Amino acid sequence: MLELNMLESIVFSRIKGEFSSKLKEKYPSISFTTQEESKSKPKFPNVYVYLMPGIETGLTLERTVFEEGKFTFQIKVTNNTGQTVVQEIMNEIIRIMKKMSFEIPATPVYENDADTQWATVRFRRTIGRNDFL
Repeated sequence: MLELNMLESIVFSRIKGEFSSKLKEKYPSISFTTQEESKSKPKFPNVYVYLMPGIETGLTLERTVFEEGKFTFQIKVTNNTGQTVVQEIMNEIIRIMKKMSFEIPATPVYENDADTQWATVRFRRTIGRNDFL
């Protein structure tokens, strides 16, 4: 049974654990985080996993027991050596999230500035109390 208060930790662990070993070898400095900001020097490429506030979609008739909810993860991949790296890593993230039955409501947004390149995508799924990831 899925512990909803552990959802971010479960998805983060699956992404990090199932990430392609070939890509980990190709990008040995890749970092995975659930923290938006850090006081330490940034590591690139970086994968930031964020669980957005969920929406209750299923309650018992007494409205006391949570049965299911719609959850959205926002994942941002950031790099400082080129957009191709961002695309390659984001494709791997999409593969892992699709394996957990998440849908992508809109295609990834790719952006850059003078120093960094990044892509952001949201994944959505309805998850019930008895679901497994």
